Amino acid sequence: MNPMPARPGAVVVATNADNPTQFAYAAAERVAELIRADGRFEPIEFLPHDPATNLSAEFTCHRFERELRLAYFSAHGAAEKQDDNTYTGRGLTDRVGSDRLFLACRPSDTYHSDGVLFTSAVLIVNACLCDGRLPDLLVRQPAQVRAVIGYRHDLQVGTDAQLRRWLGSRYDEYREHFIAALVQPIRSLLKGRSAQEARDDTFRLWCDLADAIRRWRASDASVDRLVLNIVVNNGFCLHLHFPQLPVSERLTVGG
Repeated sequence: MNPMPARPGAVVVATNADNPTQFAYAAAERVAELIRADGRFEPIEFLPHDPATNLSAEFTCHRFERELRLAYFSAHGAAEKQDDNTYTGRGLTDRVGSDRLFLACRPSDTYHSDGVLFTSAVLIVNACLCDGRLPDLLVRQPAQVRAVIGYRHDLQVGTDAQLRRWLGSRYDEYREHFIAALVQPIRSLLKGRSAQEARDDTFRLWCDLADAIRRWRASDASVDRLVLNIVVNNGFCLHLHFPQLPVSERLTVGG
């Protein structure tokens, strides 16, 4: 009797729920629940990610056991200042200002890249990706992932104290909408939609939340416009990075 083939792996990584990642951490927990309920993927969870854990080694170990087809990261983007005073992405880290990277930009001409661990995978990255260097490298040969859905420049959230002050009684409703937008790429991919469709579905949720805030402001002047600016920024910065493939190619997690 032939053994059942191993289910492909779906990695979920989230840093501790500090103020900048508070909603992103809650979104990662919901993503893990969706993946477990779906049943087609073996969930590989780091919730929260222990900074002492060598995630590259963990990913390598799981990759030998099963193909990694999906990865969801809620973290901080790490950047470095250039001579022209612009910033370029270095990778993902546990906390702002940390040099400990668990998904790093490496030179594109070397095979020793974290991206090679996710060959054939679709990655969703909830982090400030600065100039987009990290996802751009991940989708290039030889460390080519299928696609990266992430936020070029900044993924803005705001502190809990700020949001409660700006939103008042609308805080809980806003939080649910915000988390839903962070979860949406996975929800779409698990339904068989392509990476481009998942990005578009998510963009529409950011637009819907922006419209809701405009309605709230029309009836309650105490709802601060800064919240609207955050949501509009996130929709604007949402980006899909993918290799140069034929238009007919559907970038899905199923094949």
